[in-house]
Amino acid sequence: MSEQEKPIGHFIAGIVLIALGVLFLFDRSYVVRFARFFELWWPSLLILWGVVSLISSRGRRWTGALVLITLGVIFQGERLNWAYWWEMERLWPVILIAVGIGILARRMAGRAPSPTPPTQIEVKS
Repeated sequence: MSEQEKPIGHFIAGIVLIALGVLFLFDRSYVVRFARFFELWWPSLLILWGVVSLISSRGRRWTGALVLITLGVIFQGERLNWAYWWEMERLWPVILIAVGIGILARRMAGRAPSPTPPTQIEVKS
């Protein structure tokens, strides 16, 4: 794979990491107050990562992207107190179970028998 064929996701991940590093450096230097903002909105990065993965894979590998988006929404809801009726202490085992079921389902789907190709008849003259 040449440099131009590498997914755009690597480029975006590098830019995001550099931006986060600069913002945290500014926070530690008392230039901007980023840590409090990040503490509240970090799950949005999971959602963004999932959406970018979904778009860049063109729908072929959607399971991982869907897991990232779902986790991001759950964690963001918890941070913003949208879902006051549930507690993360009880929900994270359910998340692990759901991810495990998703992995097993994908594995089982990969073992589906493939149709056998028709045999070819060789004609000699």
